[in-house]
Amino acid sequence: MPPEEQHPDLLPANTLLRHYRIQNILGQGGFGITYRAQDTMLEVDVAIKEFFPRPLGVVRQPDGSVRLENAAQQPLFEKCLRRFLEEARSIARFHNENIVRIFNFFKENGTAYLVMEYVEGTTLSERFRRGECRSEAELMAILRPLMKALALLHHEGFVHRDVKPGNIYVRTDGTPLLLDFGSARQFVSEQSNTMTTFLTPGYAPLEQYSGIKDEHGPWTDIYALGAVMYAGITCRPPVDVITRSNGLVHDGKDPLPPAVQAGKGRFSQVFLSAIDQALRVQPGDRPRNMDEWLRFFRMATANRQLVTIADTAKDRELVLKIIRTITFFKGFSEEEKLRFVSHYTRIQKCVPGTYIIRENSKESSFYILLSGSANVLQNGNPTPLAELGPGAIFGEISFLANMPRTANVVANEPCLLVRVDKELMDTLGAEMREKIKDRIIEQLLKRMKKMNQLLQNIIKDAFVLMGTHIKMDNSDSESVSVNQQSEV
Repeated sequence: MPPEEQHPDLLPANTLLRHYRIQNILGQGGFGITYRAQDTMLEVDVAIKEFFPRPLGVVRQPDGSVRLENAAQQPLFEKCLRRFLEEARSIARFHNENIVRIFNFFKENGTAYLVMEYVEGTTLSERFRRGECRSEAELMAILRPLMKALALLHHEGFVHRDVKPGNIYVRTDGTPLLLDFGSARQFVSEQSNTMTTFLTPGYAPLEQYSGIKDEHGPWTDIYALGAVMYAGITCRPPVDVITRSNGLVHDGKDPLPPAVQAGKGRFSQVFLSAIDQALRVQPGDRPRNMDEWLRFFRMATANRQLVTIADTAKDRELVLKIIRTITFFKGFSEEEKLRFVSHYTRIQKCVPGTYIIRENSKESSFYILLSGSANVLQNGNPTPLAELGPGAIFGEISFLANMPRTANVVANEPCLLVRVDKELMDTLGAEMREKIKDRIIEQLLKRMKKMNQLLQNIIKDAFVLMGTHIKMDNSDSESVSVNQQSEV
């Protein structure tokens, strides 16, 4: 283990817990330590969470066992341990790709352990720090699966109570995973009357500070998930709810700028308004369940559409000015560019989150992005396949082949586009139509060349990891020869 992991609280590498061998630490918090381990029977990696509530004064013994510095805390420790295992037993019943899978749980070393699926990826908080998951489309791709997963939990009477970016894991394929349910933490808070010690400021709603469990419900997780979205649009957590409540009581002002103000111009108004609904201070003012909250986002989707703007000489002059700077039109004469920007041209605009193209739809058109940016997404995968910027041409393959769309294209920010359809193409004349088709094919070949190079790099990396030597033949046959290195 690295030096920073040699803390006396941590189990050392190669420690055996039943048939699970500890490899390294994955993370730790106030109530637990999570390790990567190997199931020596199945020979697969798993994640193991150890119940280790530091606020109760637990310490590690030389033999790996856990004891309390203050024996008076033992009854509370035992109650929390039971709650920890009860929750594990309950969560293990759920089979949902967005809820962490629990395979096993057991008592050992004076504490308890949960054996969970091990997945590659990073926390949402880490992605936020790297500037990822910042567009409305990306945030919604994270939010929707989590809303459905939480709705499933709520239907069975569970409340997560600790939704925050650090407890949302994003797999390498982009799908989110809910981690670290907070009932044991909440239980300690209720028993010890030290709420602020165990809650995450900015993400915990007002009712969690009261210590009255009956006040908790789906609206509790809705507040926290709304706070996660707020952190995504502002790059910082919301103001904590106690400060907000005090501000409203003393001077009638909420110190938290509303999302509709904080994200104005970068996200759709209805999307931001839905976040504000979730972040209401009083529980009774929030949506009562996930279905109710989801309706706000459905309204947002319904209101986000491509809008054809007024077809005036001024509009066409703006488009022509941008087209003169786009690589796609390099080599086109001024007369051809003027012919392209005629009264047949469909100049369109949209707000963030608009689906410019929908997967599996069929329409005879392609688009030129003049300003703004958009993500290429495939259904079921929130990780963008590509990000498009000004000058990008998209939808052209389906247009030429007369086939359904193979991916979604979703606006990240306000976009201005030209929609090129059959009617416009028919006005351009045979020579210019062929020129446009040739340019599209030229772009496709460039993309294929880049993809081929990327594939070759992946193959090289794979064979290096396998201990082989690979030689790429750059001839037209693009053959690959592999020589196994002899082992000495």
